[in-house]
Amino acid sequence: LVTRITKSANYALYYGDNTLEVPNYDIIQFKESIPTNLETLKLSNEDIIATKSTSESNIPTSKIWLWLLMLGLIGIMFFFSIKLLKK
Repeated sequence: LVTRITKSANYALYYGDNTLEVPNYDIIQFKESIPTNLETLKLSNEDIIATKSTSESNIPTSKIWLWLLMLGLIGIMFFFSIKLLKK
């Protein structure tokens, strides 16, 4: 778990993302500073968050657009290369 602890914050626990890395806990580094009388954590109801669709991206994913962009950039580089070689 990664958390930001402040007195006036609402906390949330998110889980279910299989692409996240395994957590690395560093409690061992400051175990002397953990108080002995901690408050009990009260959980609210679980809210399910819908995932966004990957097709709603603003990036053009069509291969035709990507090839046209690549050919355009190569054309511009070729034009300036020929111009420099003539000098």
